[in-house]
Amino acid sequence: MLVNVGRGMSPVSARRFSPLDLSPALWLDAADASTVIETAGSISQWSDKSGRGYHAVQGTSSVQPDYASDAVGRCVQFNGGNLPLAGTTDYFQLSSAVSGKTVFFIADWNGNNYSFVLGTAASNSNIFLHNTGYGISIDGGVSDLGEWFVGGVSRGSGGNIGTPVSTGVSLIHTIKFSSDDPAYPFSRISTYNDNAGGFGGKIREIIMFDRYLNASEMNRIGTYLANKWSLSWTTI
Repeated sequence: MLVNVGRGMSPVSARRFSPLDLSPALWLDAADASTVIETAGSISQWSDKSGRGYHAVQGTSSVQPDYASDAVGRCVQFNGGNLPLAGTTDYFQLSSAVSGKTVFFIADWNGNNYSFVLGTAASNSNIFLHNTGYGISIDGGVSDLGEWFVGGVSRGSGGNIGTPVSTGVSLIHTIKFSSDDPAYPFSRISTYNDNAGGFGGKIREIIMFDRYLNASEMNRIGTYLANKWSLSWTTI
């Protein structure tokens, strides 16, 4: 699309929307290979594109997630879920804890129970997918509350929310926490509580904001992700 820029000036292409327009606190993007530092597929750093430098790092080779690709695109593969013992699951630690009041993530979940997406060093604030009784938990050990959306469609509100999602498919998940939640900033990806837990499946992108986005802003991020990854998004 072209826009007029005034007499004597040349038309310029309208700039496409970027998540940076909304100042994210953290942006991890598996589609951008330049942000992934890996050796033989094992990732030691997944670099933050927000500009804040909150990189996801893992220096221990035995628990480094894998950089992979499939028909959808690039992804980070994790081997966790079902609450394995600490030290046995792939995970990242963030170089600085991030307050995620609104969180977007694209994941292909393999169905493993207690699949942690985000967590803290203790049993405080966390987010994990669940396969029985409810679909996601965001309350941690501190009774955090919020609303969960999948592809822009609300799946409910509370602490333990909704019903399990389909496995083996890429979905855009959004968590908008309630006022004053989460109680603690997130410091880990795919684990919690001294590095137990773990995510089971693939994570393609994580975008976190340290404020509560309104519906219009959520739709801008959701539409961006849907167009980028060829996924569905329903206007909130």
